[in-house]
Amino acid sequence: MDHNLEKQRRERAVELGRIGDPASLPELIELTRFPAASVRKLAASAIGKLAGLADAGQAVAALTPLLRDPFPQIRQYTAKALGAYGAAAQSALPDLRDMANSPVEPQYNNNCAKLAIELIEEARRIAESQAVHCCQRCGVKLEHDEFVHSQKAFQRPFCNYIEYWGMDTADYKIGMLKKQQLYQQQGKRLISLYPDDKPRIKQILLEKLERLK
Repeated sequence: MDHNLEKQRRERAVELGRIGDPASLPELIELTRFPAASVRKLAASAIGKLAGLADAGQAVAALTPLLRDPFPQIRQYTAKALGAYGAAAQSALPDLRDMANSPVEPQYNNNCAKLAIELIEEARRIAESQAVHCCQRCGVKLEHDEFVHSQKAFQRPFCNYIEYWGMDTADYKIGMLKKQQLYQQQGKRLISLYPDDKPRIKQILLEKLERLK
């Protein structure tokens, strides 16, 4: 290998990382493919410094294969760089988890991968909590926990709610009325089911859902 060329490429990667120009991303991606490990390591580090500036999709796509590079320090620098991209790097989580749990990885790489995972997952959580989700039927804004509940239940995010009011005590009925008022105040559409509906509960529920379409 031409050692002068390797030195030039190392210096170029360091310079591009210092400048922080997002237009340098294509050149840095090319440097991640350079034969010398020292150049690939510095290119990965420089791409991490472009987080928030360069195209995150291209950066993450270029970095992720480096998590399987044969040189441990390249994997370390790559994990750090991916962590800087936060939620945009969630596609790299499977490889990062493998790295974090691998018994043959150096301990510093296990720890670096774990930190990157924490950063990405926390950034994803923050992004999801700030996102605006609306009912697909009427356009009413849904609170974050309502949207999460709909996703966990494999439902489309509609603002229809189903309640079964199954008790007959005074305290229960007071609570029921308060909850019904709360749904109304928040502009949410409530489907109420009662003990008398139980013999035909499926048919009644379907009929009520049909009327809300």
